[in-house]
Amino acid sequence: MGQTGPSYLWLDHPSNKFRDAVFCIYFLTQQGMSHRLERNETAQEQEMAMRKRIWTGLVVIALACAAYAGPESTEWTVALDGPAFSPSLYPNETAPSGVIVVSGKTIQSLRGDGTVAWRTEMPAPTATPATVADLDEDGSAEVIAALADGTVLCLDASGAMRWTYAFDTPSGGFKVIVATDLTPNRGLELLAGFDDGWLNCLAADGRLLWRFFGDRSRVGGIAVGCTDGDNVPEIFYGTDNGHVYCLDNFGHVQWRHTEHAPYGRSGPNLAITQPGGLPAVFITRSNVGIATCLMALDAPNGAFRWRTRDAMQGYFSNAFVDLDGDGSLEILHADKGNYLYCENADGSRRWQTELGGHGIFWAPAVADIDGDGLFEAVVGVRGTDPKTGACVYVVGTDGHVKSSLKLGGGSNAAPAIGDIDGDGELEAIVAVENPYQVQALTWHGKGRVAWPSLRGNSRMTANVNVPQGGALEPGVGSAPHALLGLRPIGRMVIETGDAVWGDNAWTISWNEPAPEGAFLETAVYYAGHADESRVMDIKPGATQAVAHVRLYRPEPAQVVLHLHTTDSAEPALSALREITPNPPAFCRIESVQQACEQAIAAGAAAGAGTEGLEAGLALLRANMEAVQSLDISRTATASLVQRATALRSKAGALESQARMLEGFWRKSGSGAFVWWKDNNPWDTFDPDETPTDPDMAAPVVIQAFQDEYEDIAITLRNITANPLDVRCTFTDPATKGMRHVEPELSKKVTLRHAVPVATALQDRVFDALPKLDSSRTILLPPGGARQLWIVVDTHGLDPGAHELTLYLGSLDKPATLRTVLLRIEVWPIRLPGDVFAKMNWCSFNEPETSRDAARDLIEHGVSAAYGPPLPAIPVDAEGRRAGDVDWTTFDRAMARIPKYFTLFWGGPPACKWPEGATPKEGSDTHFNGFKTGVEELAKHLESLGFPYRQWAFYPIDEPWNTGFTLVPILKRFCEMVKRADPNVQMYADPAGLVRVEYLEEFKDLVDIWQPEMNLLKRDPKLVEWFQKNAKRFWTYEAPGPAKDLPPLGHYRAFAWMAWKFGCEGVGYWVYRGEDNWWTFTNPDYSAVYETNRQITPSRRWEADRDGVEDYRALYVLREAIAKARAAGHNAKAQKAQALMDEAVEQLVGWQMANIDEITRWTKDYSLDFDAIMDYRSRIAAAIMDLEK
Repeated sequence: MGQTGPSYLWLDHPSNKFRDAVFCIYFLTQQGMSHRLERNETAQEQEMAMRKRIWTGLVVIALACAAYAGPESTEWTVALDGPAFSPSLYPNETAPSGVIVVSGKTIQSLRGDGTVAWRTEMPAPTATPATVADLDEDGSAEVIAALADGTVLCLDASGAMRWTYAFDTPSGGFKVIVATDLTPNRGLELLAGFDDGWLNCLAADGRLLWRFFGDRSRVGGIAVGCTDGDNVPEIFYGTDNGHVYCLDNFGHVQWRHTEHAPYGRSGPNLAITQPGGLPAVFITRSNVGIATCLMALDAPNGAFRWRTRDAMQGYFSNAFVDLDGDGSLEILHADKGNYLYCENADGSRRWQTELGGHGIFWAPAVADIDGDGLFEAVVGVRGTDPKTGACVYVVGTDGHVKSSLKLGGGSNAAPAIGDIDGDGELEAIVAVENPYQVQALTWHGKGRVAWPSLRGNSRMTANVNVPQGGALEPGVGSAPHALLGLRPIGRMVIETGDAVWGDNAWTISWNEPAPEGAFLETAVYYAGHADESRVMDIKPGATQAVAHVRLYRPEPAQVVLHLHTTDSAEPALSALREITPNPPAFCRIESVQQACEQAIAAGAAAGAGTEGLEAGLALLRANMEAVQSLDISRTATASLVQRATALRSKAGALESQARMLEGFWRKSGSGAFVWWKDNNPWDTFDPDETPTDPDMAAPVVIQAFQDEYEDIAITLRNITANPLDVRCTFTDPATKGMRHVEPELSKKVTLRHAVPVATALQDRVFDALPKLDSSRTILLPPGGARQLWIVVDTHGLDPGAHELTLYLGSLDKPATLRTVLLRIEVWPIRLPGDVFAKMNWCSFNEPETSRDAARDLIEHGVSAAYGPPLPAIPVDAEGRRAGDVDWTTFDRAMARIPKYFTLFWGGPPACKWPEGATPKEGSDTHFNGFKTGVEELAKHLESLGFPYRQWAFYPIDEPWNTGFTLVPILKRFCEMVKRADPNVQMYADPAGLVRVEYLEEFKDLVDIWQPEMNLLKRDPKLVEWFQKNAKRFWTYEAPGPAKDLPPLGHYRAFAWMAWKFGCEGVGYWVYRGEDNWWTFTNPDYSAVYETNRQITPSRRWEADRDGVEDYRALYVLREAIAKARAAGHNAKAQKAQALMDEAVEQLVGWQMANIDEITRWTKDYSLDFDAIMDYRSRIAAAIMDLEK
């Protein structure tokens, strides 16, 4: 884990100049000896030559000592309002006179002496470092940055706001704006991409020129340069869907490299690393895995060149330097495991050095900071080295750490280097945390600068030495120019239907099956307005696809479609269509009106109230007229498209509702509301969706095992024009008498209703499931629908069918009364409650965990938790127990916890030493006290019914997640525990830098292993190792934003994937944390909602419990198979085994191969609910068959 290659640490002079000089003498004398052997010199000639070389070496020493100006000094420090992004040299990197610092909600310009030239407050938190460029080519540099809300802003040289452009999407992290010359227009263009998948191009004055959509979720870092010799620049960036794109200067695909790897947080670079070589794209993989690397692709065509093997993922950490003066560039890059790597131009590794801290996320700045003729890399790390407290390192050309600097609590930003005060000496500008500051350091050197800042220049182009391009003549390289030569290729048919404002779903077909890796690109061109292109993947073998095309202008648009394949730079198929959309208010109003009129007539004939439908039609007309009245030229495009899309959606919903009501009323239906069973309550609930013919007579059947919970939902739609309260009860409202006692079976049913909440990525999701209040009512908005959730508890129910009638009655006059017959069919199979370990990082400690929360945890299968606080153990001066331990509070908390739980503590109880007798850590006496604490805890837990297997020490969270920094600490603690009592279990949840070879030393030290699930997906060897060596093998994730995760595809599938890995339990962060009723900028993680210690489950939490119960059903089936085999019923056993294997593979096999914590935001992975329920029924049938 240290550097490779030569090391001369035996000469530990602070500046290393003396070391280098002595090595020079050593080299010269060795060279002399070699020459003496090669040439037959006389003894006198040899002696004279040796003396000459030694004198030369002494001169080198003298010069080295003279050049050494001592350690670094701080020229100035400026306090900041928050953590800073990487500083940018101003007005450029070649002749800087100051620096731009972005932090918190401010952007400020600092002069070379550290004084503030200007400071501008932002309306929202900042999200990118500053890009500095003379956008309008007037000789004065502008400053560009983005805010967290997706607003791009431009400040002039005085810090005044010149313009803003709001993209109305969260910007996300790891974002940098690029300034470059892309078009023939005067001035530079800006490239900005955020977490919505769109790469945007803005003109120098802030106008949107074009935008490109490659994949959902994050747009990675951007590099720009002319790589094919035509003087027109290309644009390169990566996505989390495993794609690296090359676009032309107007955002059209030139090539796409594909592999199963994430690049959405990667900062690519362009460079020609060898004289006479071709330009290449250099990009790191930006997520944890066993194949983390720096990859090189040929920039002209995307062909793979080489890749390295790194310890962990890298982000924006690349720097390019000719370290040895041979004309070839070496590549420095870093990773989250605290490694700084140096690669040769051909991708071979020159050296690697492990630094301290918690990861290196940003590029080093490289310069000859001390004037000795050799380059140094100045590197900032996240956090600090736990041993030295350093957060900034100076690394020499051979990978040796020259100095480590304690400047604060971390330096998670790229430094910048330049002579910013004009004194001829270089300054290194570093941003630090705790406290938040920016500091200017100097070593008083007057050397060269090789890599001045984060992306190599203040324009952030990430272009090392590739021609920038951009000297374009009007028309050349422009979108209209490209259209002139376009001709259809192959046979591609476009079925458009009605063209509308906003999203259009067009069916595209072609005559040949699409090969693996094919994708469809659609581009929309408007004369004088922003162009828009997007890409969609095509399934292998497909001959058609539904393309989504956004139209947003009233004039004709040129729509171009290209079908690309991976084996050709040219499209395989192309088609061109000119199309004019209908006006924004187009919503097929004639069809909607006809459907409403027919329904109203049917309602009138049946004597039903039709005012709800009439009101809906009137409201639709009013909305249509409002959209018609908008001035297209003055209404923001996004707003107009949104309103037009919403109008069409409401029109379609109203038409569907009218057709449903027509059929209902023609069958003599009446009343204020209707209901129907939701066939899939786990998908996205849309209150506007209406079935064609709701069946309110059929019973609602719930099939379940014994001792489980099962959820269903019914939808209630108000068909009146007024709000409607509907009461839900299990007693007949017509029952006479004062007491209305509900049937005993109703105690096994809980009624809830779905409440919409905002999420990080969506306006609303019906996720929260509070119980109906004591009135048992649910409020239906006028013409609207809501979900009623029915949760059935089969604990204590006998096998067989149980029926219960649910009465739904409106509280208006005349009242509408509906009945729902619930038929609960319980299979004669009891699910074991103590199978499957579930960990959600929670505790049973009062008052933070109420009785309601404790009950909810148990009912949802949680079986692992933090233990209550431990009392101190009184000991004598030798570490032996010296008095009674007060376990009263501890025991009271333990009494709430079921005996099958596994509990965790960070370590044994603390020792209460006699005054003045606290021993030194590591001493025998200290260990004696530690051992006493372990023994006392074990003995007391045993007395409470918690043997060794039911508890463990959990000293460090995710110990491998930032490299090896915390691993030695974990090992020492484990060894100490095992020495004190080998029966005590140790727990570890490895994430990050996890390899089989790194775990071997813990094979006999850790008992409960709970690795991060995505590690297991990527490395089958890890799965095999844990299956073989873990006494208990669980897995976990820490996903967020949680409210945006699919209930089935993520939460229910979790237990199925655990089963496939051979795990006996799972977990995820977290049961409850933030108040997730509200929307937060940071991701939410909580599985439940909480109000005054009362728990409201989410749909996700309910789906999670279903997954636990699925696992238990698989466990029962496996046990039954084993018994059948033992009894000689091999045919039955084999058939049941095949069913179990098929179910697991069909439900989660594809997901385990293709979806991880990154790609889940780029692909659809919802499970088929019908398939789940079918497999459950078949598993139950197989168990019953085996047990005959």
